Amino acid sequence: CIRDRSPSYCDRILYKSIPGSGCNVLVYDADHKITTSDHSPVFGLYQVDITPFFDDTMEKVPLKLTISNLRGSNLSLLNKDLMFKNTLPDPYILIRTTFSNSVISTEPKKETSHPVFNDADITQHKLFQFTLKHLKFHYLCIEIRDRKLYGQNDVLGEGIVSLEEAVVHVGSKVSIECAIVHQGLNTGFVSGEVLLELAEDEADNQL
Repeated sequence: CIRDRSPSYCDRILYKSIPGSGCNVLVYDADHKITTSDHSPVFGLYQVDITPFFDDTMEKVPLKLTISNLRGSNLSLLNKDLMFKNTLPDPYILIRTTFSNSVISTEPKKETSHPVFNDADITQHKLFQFTLKHLKFHYLCIEIRDRKLYGQNDVLGEGIVSLEEAVVHVGSKVSIECAIVHQGLNTGFVSGEVLLELAEDEADNQL
């Protein structure tokens, strides 16, 4: 009972880094000299990679981002809504980027834990202007939702993919795969291909 004893200190530190961004543990220890609780307080020292400062005056180039062969696998989280209990979800995908407000989305698939999305059903990212040097520090934020449900409870899981490989191999398709996690549990995987292209001709046509 909290009235009969001192509250415990935190006895662990949880951390997680996104792909391509390092987080190294330099020190992780406990102070056992503090005895006012049945848990010794812990402390840590971490070295974290920092994204370089983006200079808005740097030259930007017109780019086009295309996602294809998108599919999910082993989507293990069943619907929690009582109306749809013990049924498979109607999954669809939303993809946001960390460099714009555009959303890439798919059409939903009917009751499956292994959805395969047709390229024609994927809304693609609009033409955008950016510097390749800084784009490699950005990410695709992938979210799988269930069309059966609406609102905050329709999220089946989320994942993140670095754009660094797409920048290194600009003009060529690169494969992507990421784990999908919901409330700390792995609920499946998403895979596909990303193509980043220089798009000077399309940019000229839009002027």
